[in-house]
Amino acid sequence: MKQLILFLSSLVLAIIITALFLSKDPLSLSKNIHTNEGSDLNKFCREVTVKGRSMEPTLFENDLVCAYSQEPQEGELVIFQCKNCGLDEPSIKRLKKIEAGCYWVEGDNLEHSYDSRNFGFLCPGNLDYIWSVKKE
Repeated sequence: MKQLILFLSSLVLAIIITALFLSKDPLSLSKNIHTNEGSDLNKFCREVTVKGRSMEPTLFENDLVCAYSQEPQEGELVIFQCKNCGLDEPSIKRLKKIEAGCYWVEGDNLEHSYDSRNFGFLCPGNLDYIWSVKKE
C-alpha cells in the first residue's frame, strides 16, 4: 500500500510539473525544441541562454542549454527559481547534494557564484521549480 501511495504521489507530481512545463513559461525561455539526445529519442526541452560567469568554465555567457522537466541527479547542471533566495531570475548551478528532498547547488566558478553557500538548501517550500540542464 505504501508503494502504491508513493507511486501515485510521484505520478501526480510528474503530471503537475509536466503541465507547468508545457503550459507556462516561468523561465522566459525562447522556445521548445526537439532533441535526439540519449535513449529518449523524442524528448522535448526548453532552450535557455546562459547569463553570467558563475558556471565558467563549464558554461559561458550566451551559451545555449536545454532545460528538461525531469528530476535532477547529483552532479548534474540544474536551472531553478526560488523564493526568498535573493535571486530575481532563474539560475543555473551544479547540483552538489540532495538531502531530505532539498537541494544544495553551487556554481562551478565559486568566486563569481551566488549559490547555496549564500542561501542554504533549496527546499520545496522556497523552490518554484528545479529542472535538469544539458549543454547543447
